Order: sequence, then structure tokens, then C-alpha cells
Amino acid sequence: MEIFLLGMTVRKIFDRPKFALQFVSHCQTTSKREIYIEELKRHMNLTQLGACIAGRCSPECEKVAVAEHKFYLAFENSICRDYVTEKMFYRLGHLLPVVLKRSTYAGIVPSDAFVAADDFECPEQLAKHLKFLSTNYTAFSSSVKSLFSSLGLMYTLF
Repeated sequence: MEIFLLGMTVRKIFDRPKFALQFVSHCQTTSKREIYIEELKRHMNLTQLGACIAGRCSPECEKVAVAEHKFYLAFENSICRDYVTEKMFYRLGHLLPVVLKRSTYAGIVPSDAFVAADDFECPEQLAKHLKFLSTNYTAFSSSVKSLFSSLGLMYTLF
């Protein structure tokens, strides 16, 4: 059974060769995401692109990177009431988003439509969960279906 979303199957996202992606434009943040990320990188493969890492990534570079990965780390620069990073929404439909705090998205996106780092005791546990999703099509597709349904985007089961 295939699930088609915006002309792309969830299977194609699931079968991508690379694991997780993050675009980083702010090096030092009030959310301290960079500290969390450093520990997370010890437990999983993470491609980082952007001004803080290896210089800017052109639109074509972004398109290629997104097409190769399953997950997108949309970690906020700041954790503030009523602030949601645009990064989660830029790549909807192309990758499964991972955010820092579940409460940031409460009432905006259904709780099962993304992965939240604060659901796990430590970065290692988050990495283990993402690895599970990356090898379990049923669990992965369930999250993606929920995300698209919440946004009013159509998908069809075949």
C-alpha cells in the first residue's frame, strides 16, 4: 500500500538514503539548541548546512539536500510563548519535522504529526526513536499522514 502526498509517495521519503537534516543560520542561540545538537550528533547521522556550518546553501543546494533526507530538525532559535520557527513549515511535505518542544506547537499541529525532542530523556533517546521510525514504515507513515491531514493536504492510500 502506497500513500501519495503532493505527487510524492511517503515510501519515497521513507526510502531516502540520508537520515536527518538541519539548516543553521544562527550559531549561538538562546534556546541552546547547539548544545543539544552536539550531543545528538554522537548518536545519529545529521547533515548540517547553512551560515554557521559551511557557508550559505543556495536554493538548489537546499532542494537537493531536502530530497535526500527523511527528517528535518526544525529547532527554534528561541523558546518564547507564541513563537514558532518558520523552518518547520518551509519543508512540510518533504520531510518529517523534529522540534525542540512539543508545547510550542500545541494547538497548531496535531501532537502525532511531528517528533518533539522534549518527549525524550536525552538526545540519545531521541536518536533511538528516529532510528526506529526510519526502519518502521508503518510508524513513519502514520506520523506523515497525521501531519498532512492536519494541514488539509490530501493524500490517497493505494
